[in-house]
Amino acid sequence: QTGKPMLNGDTSGGMIVKLDRASGLLATQSTPASFIEEKIYAQPHCLLYYVNKDNPLGDPPKDPTQDPQFNLWESRVQAWALKNGFVPSSTSTPPTAYDNLHVPENLPTLDIVSPQDGDAIDNHLSVSIQASAPRGINRAEYYLDGNLINTVNTYPFNLSQDINFVNGGQHDLTVRVCDDIDNCTEKKVSLNLTTGQTIQTKDIGLSWNQPANGLSVPSTVFPLPLTVTASNFEQVASITFYYQRDGDAQPTTITTVAPIGSAEVSAQWPKPLRPGSYTLYAEAAGWFGQKAKSQIVTITIK
Repeated sequence: QTGKPMLNGDTSGGMIVKLDRASGLLATQSTPASFIEEKIYAQPHCLLYYVNKDNPLGDPPKDPTQDPQFNLWESRVQAWALKNGFVPSSTSTPPTAYDNLHVPENLPTLDIVSPQDGDAIDNHLSVSIQASAPRGINRAEYYLDGNLINTVNTYPFNLSQDINFVNGGQHDLTVRVCDDIDNCTEKKVSLNLTTGQTIQTKDIGLSWNQPANGLSVPSTVFPLPLTVTASNFEQVASITFYYQRDGDAQPTTITTVAPIGSAEVSAQWPKPLRPGSYTLYAEAAGWFGQKAKSQIVTITIK
């Protein structure tokens, strides 16, 4: 359901607001993460811009430049604001309306025609679905045990694929259909893979390739390419890239890459909101529960 707007709150010199990229309006709890973008709304000024020191409880000064200290104070604040990514704007007022595109009435409908829950299958997975949406179906995503194995972008969005990379036994198949702005609906069935095959589990590894540790880059180079190399990649189900800015309490997910079709795996890091020092790393998850983490690298964004 549509929820409250998502605001990060006040920061020094402004407010970071989360917007829905599709509508340009305030993001809500129904706005998917893939369509949330952050924007700084700020007109940073020194205290003398807002307060008349001779009448601090009165109205703001009509012309703050009349105070002999204003230009000195203001120049320092503007230098700080520019260094920290707060650029004054004449349109620094956030919208007041909420995201009206990611709403329940726009959610797709989905039916998994076959296989049915509990069906037995061999190592070839054939899935037939029926799906529709007010904005049309853009794609169908297929997950095995929570890991993406294929994305189908053409009608009727059915799947035909070998799954000889997993052991026999019980597996969960999740089908997720989405429209063009990621209004999505998913359903899950449990399947019994009857091949009886047992694959030898191998350790997986992850080596960071780029960007190089210690790199200093301007914000104009973004999106920034990210690459890692996975060992025994045929047993890697997914690789997730993370960043953490100095001062942040938790890392932030950049993107997850799946399925994995080669040893070298690439992604892109969109332009971050603010300059500063960032740590980057990636984590791999294997089909048989293996885990691997790359080296941690630090880069500076100017």
